[in-house]
Amino acid sequence: KKLSTTSQRTTHIMNITILDKFGSNLSATTLSQLAGIAETAELYHDCYRFMSELVRGKSQPNSTCTLDVDQRGILSVAVKNIIGNLRASLRSLPDSDDTKTTNEEQEHYHAYKEYIKAELKLFCHEYVDLLRLHLLPKVLGHGDEDEVFYHKALGDTYRYLAEYFDDVDAYNAYKEYIKAELKLFCHEYVDLLRLHLLPKVLGQADEVEVFYHKALGDTYRYLAEYFDDVDAYKVNAEMYYQTAMQIAMQNLNETHPTRLGLALNFSVFYTEIMKDAQKGCKLAKYAFDSSIEKLDTLNDASYKDSTLVMQLLRDNLTQWTDGADAADMAGDDCIAFAVGGARDVNNFRECVQRGVMPQIGSLSHNGLLYEYYFDTKKKHKSQQQHVQVDDGSMLFYPSYCYARVNKLALFDTKKQHKSQQQHVQVDDGSMLFYPSYCYARVNKLALGRVDEEKKPHEEDEGMEYYMTVGLNSNIKQKDFKRKLLNLVIVLDKSGSMSDCFDDERSAYYQQFNDDEKTNLKTKERKRVRTKMEVANECIVGLLQHLTPKDRFGFIVFDHEAAIRHSLTMLGDLDKQQLEQLKTDILSVSPSGGTDFECGFQAAINDMYLKHGALNHEEYDNRLVFLTDAQPNSGATDAHSLLSMVREHANNAQNHIYSTFIGVGLDFNAKLVEQISSARGCNYFTVQSTHDFERVMCEEFDFMVTPLVFGVSLTLKSEGDVCCIDRVYGTAPQTEESMIESGQMMKIDTLFPSKQSAEKGGSKGGIQLIKLKRNKRGKMNVELEVQFEDKYGKTYKNVQNVTLDAGDDEHVEAGQGDGDMIESNAYFENSGIRKGVLLCKYVDLMQAWMKHEEESNGVRGGDALSVSDEYQQVFTAFIAHFEHEMKELKDDELLKEVELIKKLANLNDAQQIQ
Repeated sequence: KKLSTTSQRTTHIMNITILDKFGSNLSATTLSQLAGIAETAELYHDCYRFMSELVRGKSQPNSTCTLDVDQRGILSVAVKNIIGNLRASLRSLPDSDDTKTTNEEQEHYHAYKEYIKAELKLFCHEYVDLLRLHLLPKVLGHGDEDEVFYHKALGDTYRYLAEYFDDVDAYNAYKEYIKAELKLFCHEYVDLLRLHLLPKVLGQADEVEVFYHKALGDTYRYLAEYFDDVDAYKVNAEMYYQTAMQIAMQNLNETHPTRLGLALNFSVFYTEIMKDAQKGCKLAKYAFDSSIEKLDTLNDASYKDSTLVMQLLRDNLTQWTDGADAADMAGDDCIAFAVGGARDVNNFRECVQRGVMPQIGSLSHNGLLYEYYFDTKKKHKSQQQHVQVDDGSMLFYPSYCYARVNKLALFDTKKQHKSQQQHVQVDDGSMLFYPSYCYARVNKLALGRVDEEKKPHEEDEGMEYYMTVGLNSNIKQKDFKRKLLNLVIVLDKSGSMSDCFDDERSAYYQQFNDDEKTNLKTKERKRVRTKMEVANECIVGLLQHLTPKDRFGFIVFDHEAAIRHSLTMLGDLDKQQLEQLKTDILSVSPSGGTDFECGFQAAINDMYLKHGALNHEEYDNRLVFLTDAQPNSGATDAHSLLSMVREHANNAQNHIYSTFIGVGLDFNAKLVEQISSARGCNYFTVQSTHDFERVMCEEFDFMVTPLVFGVSLTLKSEGDVCCIDRVYGTAPQTEESMIESGQMMKIDTLFPSKQSAEKGGSKGGIQLIKLKRNKRGKMNVELEVQFEDKYGKTYKNVQNVTLDAGDDEHVEAGQGDGDMIESNAYFENSGIRKGVLLCKYVDLMQAWMKHEEESNGVRGGDALSVSDEYQQVFTAFIAHFEHEMKELKDDELLKEVELIKKLANLNDAQQIQ
């Protein structure tokens, strides 16, 4: 009290001094000028005193003047700075300060904090009096910006008081005053609609009649929201909404902005006023799904308005379904997205199973992730922040999950990062992203004898932090259709294609084709086919997945290229010609060297450029290479080959994309992984015609239809609490460049993929990112996403997210529906838990292959080898993997367990043999 009294006296003396300095009868013009000068000098207390004196002069009974916009702005700036500084001071002083050790220090600490609170309270009450007694009475009933501004200012000021003072009677009293104003205005507007506007259009069954019925429904909903004891408001709102909906469904198309807006507001009424979320969701989902199906009928005039409301419908559905992402609205009805590049790890698995050492590039993060389904849903809507965006084509939206996990103590994986920044011009008119965020935390986990060296920036808490980007889409599976194809098959017929499905250095399977090395009769011997034979059969099988309007061409190459079938529309071939084409394909035999460059150039120059198969709204251009990727002439290094592929993939006038299908155990996966990082490119590996047919049946339309390009995601952390440490599935040199530029993630291409609720979500539908915590504190981050659609239009989406909100919450094991909590461990959903597990699995396997090559000289194609130290690490990792598999309830992971066990027990098995 003593401090408060002193404060009032001191402030009063200061006020007299500043006003007396310029005289007691200052004109309104002089006061306004002095206030402006004080604002420029950032003396906000003086600025406020001059404006306060000006307001009191204008509020005299004989004065009808109010503050103009500039004067109102000066007053607002002064008040915000005075109150803002006081609130900032209070926020900087917590309830207790451990650094103040003596009672006297604690007493002074609390006394000074109370002094600041008293200053805040004194000023707020003074400003409230200025508003209520002098400013607001001059504009009451005007219904203009001035009235809104002063009502808002009063609300803000009472909110500041309520933040620090328990006595909120004045705040509640003002709230009742505002409710009375709302009620008075709503009744006045209802009379205007019912008595004057609606009677003029009744029976017209047009947009105007829908609009006025909707306006009545909206107004009664506002009343029902704050006066829930009056049932008539709810009854009238529902009645007018239903009438408007009946007229709209009969007379307005599904994408009409008024019809969509009506569905949005009516669904809000059911969910929030009538507390019937099921009915609200059903209405909103029907409107959303119906509009999506008719999206191509939108005209330019209504496109932006309609897509904005569609986005809001989806936002509401996300919140009302307890954070399930928008892709989940239609469950299995929508496709998902997956990153381009590797589409499987067949080559790695097959090598291990056959006792052959895999090549280091045969196992990639993206390849393994594409073999599994991931939940990309957000579990806690309270931790998700939404932005209103115009979701133009509803093509693609990401969701994000975050994890904090134990460090797997394997080997040092330190990286250094370099910087490069790129500015992208974007069209903000059509936003296609809709992120949601999840996170996790677990206790430290050590594997074997090797402890990972701590990086200098890391805190001593034994934790790692992860975030997943969920790759979601609103495209329904029934609506998805690939474009027609200009498709050229480029077949490697070099001598290495005569080998069987193993590396020629081991020569194990070749013995089955050697009559001199077997006692079996030829007809009894199970012959192992060559890579060439399997590739030929695969191409013939591919033909059945093409339509009569697709164009097909066939090129073979060894050290030189030959056109075996010129690019032709299949519908132009009669039955005899088609059978002859199949015969020609099956007759190709291996010989010569491998000049990958000449095969590629032949497809570009002799096929596309000569025949003019350029971009067309109905056609996509794609080359499909079947090869073991063992180039030995022409351009053989990854950089040259990638430049060649990328040049044509990025050509806006003539996008030519590439797919690589690797055959054989000695397939050079590392080389093709680098080449297929280009726009619109991907690759698969096959070991048999059965493998190829499976890929063609399940994946062909997805494989040849890239939809989203150049996805980049930039992270900005408040207070530099966290930053990006690693982007899984990205080449190290690319990763370093991205991280140093502040770019969190860059994906060249997203291809459509399956979504299945039965299998747990989206196939390959996540991208895992490792975060680095620089200091303690909330991970408040801004995430900016940019990408292009297939027509080159650029989109951007920005969201502010708190990634680690759960880290400061007390959680018990097993708490929550579907949450994965274990002691201090927390995974927000199964998708991020599975993603972290699989990426650590890939890291371990890649480290093992690298170790065997560098330390023991064992390379891809040699006999399988596991050193003693890795045998220990594998044994420890098995226990961790099996535990996670049990928690995830995903039996598909069993094949990875069996593979790890094979490696862990390899030496024991060899000793027994």
